[in-house]
Amino acid sequence: MNKKKLHVKMKLFLDNKKVSVRTLSKETNIHRNWLQDFINNKAKVIPIEHLEILCSYLDCDSSDIFEMINDLEQVA
Repeated sequence: MNKKKLHVKMKLFLDNKKVSVRTLSKETNIHRNWLQDFINNKAKVIPIEHLEILCSYLDCDSSDIFEMINDLEQVA
């Protein structure tokens, strides 16, 4: 079985939207440290409420934020 891993690709998305983590945190009331961990694929828990807030604020879908990759695949 080919094991898949959830990868957060939000850094590139934020860069394209020209939104800083600081602004995102301030506008969404999501703690900046959690956002940093999330963007760097280090968040252990991802509250559904946070995803709803982020997708609403950024006018996007979850597929704009996440992708499934092979567990052994390296992401640039």
